[in-house]
Amino acid sequence: MISSARERSRPALIGWPADASRREELAEAGTPCLLLVDDGAPIPAVAEGEDWIHRGADERDVAARLAELARRGRSVRSVDAVPMALPAGLTADEHRVAVRLVATVGSLVPRADLPVGDLDATIARLRRPLGRDGWTILRIGAAGFLIERTGGGSC
Repeated sequence: MISSARERSRPALIGWPADASRREELAEAGTPCLLLVDDGAPIPAVAEGEDWIHRGADERDVAARLAELARRGRSVRSVDAVPMALPAGLTADEHRVAVRLVATVGSLVPRADLPVGDLDATIARLRRPLGRDGWTILRIGAAGFLIERTGGGSC
């Protein structure tokens, strides 16, 4: 059981998907966590205060991600609590990218965190249905994308 504010702000390193139940406990406690993704496992959509890295990554990369999570602190927002309902009829790639973007509204999502075949085409296809609901996907140079509310729509 996590008991102090200091312990809650110290990021936890958990295996994914093996430790999914531990991830839920950490989210409820407000503890940031770094998901150590097993080879061949699907990349999870992460909530604010979470990040992921492949198992076997360089120790310096793991340490850097943990330090960044600690720096950002924790503001729990579950992927289930995204600020919009996703449009029906999305392909699997479109859905995966949309979930990742809306889980971090207003924050940059690096291209590397959006692992789909043709990312630019997937983003282009997403812009219309999300735009109808008042959302805009912005490309931030070569770094990645973010989604923001622009008004209108049914949300």
